[in-house]
Amino acid sequence: MKKILGYALLVASAVLALRGVGMFISSLVAMGQQQLAPEEAGQRGLALIGGLLLVALGYLLARGAWHRLRAPAATAETQAAAGLPRTWLVGIAAVCVVGVGWAWMKGQAESGAVTASMHKMSAAFQQAVSTGQPLPPVTQPSPGEAGKIEVLMTTTYNRLLAPQGQYRAAMAEIELPKLLDPDRLQADPSLASARAMISKAREIRAGYQTQLDAAIAAIRRDVQAADVKDGYKRSLQDAFDKIAEQRKAGAGGAAWTREEQVLGQLEAVVNLLAARQGGWQVRNRKLEFRRQADLDAFNAQMKTLVALGR
Repeated sequence: MKKILGYALLVASAVLALRGVGMFISSLVAMGQQQLAPEEAGQRGLALIGGLLLVALGYLLARGAWHRLRAPAATAETQAAAGLPRTWLVGIAAVCVVGVGWAWMKGQAESGAVTASMHKMSAAFQQAVSTGQPLPPVTQPSPGEAGKIEVLMTTTYNRLLAPQGQYRAAMAEIELPKLLDPDRLQADPSLASARAMISKAREIRAGYQTQLDAAIAAIRRDVQAADVKDGYKRSLQDAFDKIAEQRKAGAGGAAWTREEQVLGQLEAVVNLLAARQGGWQVRNRKLEFRRQADLDAFNAQMKTLVALGR
């Protein structure tokens, strides 16, 4: 009976040891790839510790089984020798349980803090997009990885917002809505200034696309070089990639297309006025046409322009 029990313990110890080696190697390889999400990274770390513990438990079981198989009789000395592995086994198991529990709780707390920080910064970014104002610097970051991520997200979000702010400022500077202002038309009968404004607006739009692409590339470099854990780094990269795609889609979306249509319609009105040189004038800040057909054509173009601007 003792031999059967001993052999059973040997088999069980071999299974535990092999399982532990498998867990250790698979976790080590996965963590070495540096592509783990925060939760998965914590699980892999615990699996790494668990693998080592299984190997240790397998060794202790094998040692106890070997003593049982070799011991001819249960003397006081052999009982003491057999009791030693059991004592160590209980002690190591207790330490392992405490260690794994502490590591798990620490990982969960850190992961929760990081998630809360990322949600907070994402909400602040959405507000900054609507107001057009950059995010304020982080003066009191949270402790640990969460604080590092808050600083990193503020820097990268502001880098992503910068092209939009520059674009708005540049478009406001040329005062495109005042292109057909009667005073401007009176001062620019050749419409050279109006054509220059339209050309400048198209140049600004093309520059915005280039600046946005450059900002996205710089953000990817910032995230890769950041001093944060690899699992969080991967999550941040995925989040920024999604936001970058949204920004690029917005730059080529319905609002962007409508703005280009407005610009094209403004150009059509300018071309109409240029083709009717001498057939219109500005009097008392009102545009007057000598021929009714020219007035009708102008009103039709302006009706289209107003519809696009709604």
